[in-house]
Amino acid sequence: MERLIATNRVIPYPTYVAFFPYYQGRIEHFEQNYPDMPVYCLDNSHNNGGRLVTTDEARQWDYTMDATLQNKLYTIMWTYILSGKMTDDQIYAVQKPERM
Repeated sequence: MERLIATNRVIPYPTYVAFFPYYQGRIEHFEQNYPDMPVYCLDNSHNNGGRLVTTDEARQWDYTMDATLQNKLYTIMWTYILSGKMTDDQIYAVQKPERM
């Protein structure tokens, strides 16, 4: 949400929820299909600014999108929307359906 406010770059909530589980196995995919390409993994947990971690650490990340996590993300989104920090266009962008 902070990135959206600062740069107007966002993945709409419905798209993020739908695609999040597909990130599981991403490192293995790159290693198998692009063995000469260096892979760098950044952990941005708690908006920590992107701390560089090893691929072994990144392989442990859980990309499960259960109802609890969806509700937590939805609450965060609405907290920002109600804060008054976002423009109408930003609010639309974060909520818009996958297809227009």
